[in-house]
Amino acid sequence: MAGGKFDAKAAVGLIYDNYDFLAEACVESNGQIAYTGSNENLIAGLRKQKLISELDDDFGVRLNLKVRDFIMFLEGHQRFREQHGAIAGMIEEMEEYVSRYHELMRGKAKGNLQDTLLAIREIASDLVDTLTLVIYTYRYFVSGPMSYSKDIDQRIYEINRCTTELGKINEIFKSLTAEHLNDLTGSSSDLKKILVKGLGQSIVAGLDDLQYINVLFEQRLDKLLSDSKLIERRNRIIDCFAERYHDNPRYAPQLVAVKVPAKLCCAQHFATLGYPDMHTADPNRQSALIKFVADTIRRYKNKDESRAPESEPTEVEDQRGETYEVELDPVETAIDYMFQLVLSDEYKEDVSALACYQKIKPECSYENWLLLVISKWNNVLAKRSSVICREVEVTNDPYNGTILVSDVIFSKLKG
Repeated sequence: MAGGKFDAKAAVGLIYDNYDFLAEACVESNGQIAYTGSNENLIAGLRKQKLISELDDDFGVRLNLKVRDFIMFLEGHQRFREQHGAIAGMIEEMEEYVSRYHELMRGKAKGNLQDTLLAIREIASDLVDTLTLVIYTYRYFVSGPMSYSKDIDQRIYEINRCTTELGKINEIFKSLTAEHLNDLTGSSSDLKKILVKGLGQSIVAGLDDLQYINVLFEQRLDKLLSDSKLIERRNRIIDCFAERYHDNPRYAPQLVAVKVPAKLCCAQHFATLGYPDMHTADPNRQSALIKFVADTIRRYKNKDESRAPESEPTEVEDQRGETYEVELDPVETAIDYMFQLVLSDEYKEDVSALACYQKIKPECSYENWLLLVISKWNNVLAKRSSVICREVEVTNDPYNGTILVSDVIFSKLKG
């Protein structure tokens, strides 16, 4: 890239003045701009502000990634609405052509049958491309802004936005059910190949993608719910102290002498850990630590002395070639079998730890079974991007801060 001194205001002004052209380039050609006589000044300005990357002479230039992401973020919502309207128009136009095709087949209308069939095929192809783009945009809504937003109000706005867009997508798929496509097809084998086999299979694949996007959406909702409950508990404590300070400005809480009200008690897990302070200045603590270390060294030294002396001769037997039977733990073997099923490419359904426990019936409690399954997943298999691990959580009333895991579900991503 060539260019002179970078000017942030000039760069923003250049994008503002040519926004429509740049937005169209980002949406339709991923930010690629071809060399033409009418855009030489624009390319020169973008090059000066270092907003483009040079491609081959045959391909022109391309907007930088940050600029493309910014424009796509601004265009996302409006383009999504335009796509919904385009899909509705495509479906209506396709139904009109299908009706005309049936009339031509029955001889009630005049026209070229093959041209009508070609038009239906083109509309179905455009419909598949637009549906794919809508699902991709919805995936961006769920995994993009929702995952990066920290403000609660902003996250609520993003969730409402995703819920609205999901409702619109559901309306699209309701108008493209298998029954409706079969009704449009009738007895025509050509229409069946286009609508049922081509368009229908793409719709089924889109529904599968939506299912896994909604799993991610549910995880975002659970995270928002847990965060909101935490904030609610903190606000309740603050309100209680605010009321007391309002009534008595000189109030000073003495938690040792005063009984804490029940509404201030929040039951939740906390880790209890203790480490000795080796650098303390307290002589009593130092002497206690020295005595503790001395007792520990003496105890382990006595154990070493009680062992057989190393000077005794040891007979070595040659046992090469012999076969040893190693007994495997049946519970670990059962867990290995379950994860072989999870990672198998042939088995596509969800795998439940509870269902496997009931089927295999290992010699351990269900709590230990869940603990071993979660431990092996986190330590060995968690980096598997093709599998999603989802814990089914339940709350133990009346303390809603205590969360129990009743089952672990392993789902496979559709590639």
